[in-house]
Amino acid sequence: MSGLEVYNVTLKQTMEKFGVSEQEWSDDVIHDLIKSWETASTWNDTAPGLRLLRKKFILYGDLLGTTIVSPNNRLHEFSLGLTNGSTIFTINTNRRTGMEFDGIINSDVVGAYKPNPKMYQTAMKALGAGEGEIAIVAAHAYDLEAAKKCGFKTIYIRRATEDMDIDDAAIAAKEFDLVINEGGL
Repeated sequence: MSGLEVYNVTLKQTMEKFGVSEQEWSDDVIHDLIKSWETASTWNDTAPGLRLLRKKFILYGDLLGTTIVSPNNRLHEFSLGLTNGSTIFTINTNRRTGMEFDGIINSDVVGAYKPNPKMYQTAMKALGAGEGEIAIVAAHAYDLEAAKKCGFKTIYIRRATEDMDIDDAAIAAKEFDLVINEGGL
């Protein structure tokens, strides 16, 4: 499945969730919405936060919300992107938004999509990391829950635009290793 196909499926799931019929929008509108991912931007705190973290930790993530951090010195100053999308989309977006990763692993290469364990296992293997050696930072609880099952530590970023159907008590019950509000600690 290509990145655009993933975005198409995601859009249709979102439309269904909010009771929007496919008949309500023309094919052109749906196509434009899917293509709008190509102009996606990061949150304002993401790039500066990554630059600060990168001074001490390995960063492994995607431009829209997943970062893996390790205090393991053998992995120092290396960053790798992991995302549910196409490689070319990620390269173009990273260049456009100033995101700095040393490499990327995308679902189109792995042949799986988060939260499939294969994505997280591929990340651990690529980094030569063991269970508990790396933490994943994300704004999506499902992503962290899946990574936790694969041996990652978890850091949740609470963002106003993400996981809007999950309240603070439910987030607390998920027992992430750390919860950070948007903008920092």
